[in-house]
Amino acid sequence: MAGNIKDREAYQHLNFVYQAALCVLAQNPENTELARFYCLTQKTISKRLVLRQDPSTIVRCLSCGLTKQFPNNPKHKLWVDQPEAQLENQTSQENQTSQGKDNH
Repeated sequence: MAGNIKDREAYQHLNFVYQAALCVLAQNPENTELARFYCLTQKTISKRLVLRQDPSTIVRCLSCGLTKQFPNNPKHKLWVDQPEAQLENQTSQENQTSQGKDNH
């Protein structure tokens, strides 16, 4: 199943940029500007490609210590993952509707 990930290269790029930010801070905790640049790059890439990070992510600001948590609802489904959003399902529903109209 791991071979079927959409935008695999983009996720790998995001992962690389995230690891680069962590590596910079591990080597020199004072170098927050470069780490912020990497985080901004990561955010820009994910927005441009409309990719989402893990919803259970906890983000902590290195300057002020503010923590944000993005709670995860395991029952939540994106619209594109729902059967009625799939084009092939819409086509079959339209055919059933038009066949029902022809019978009246």
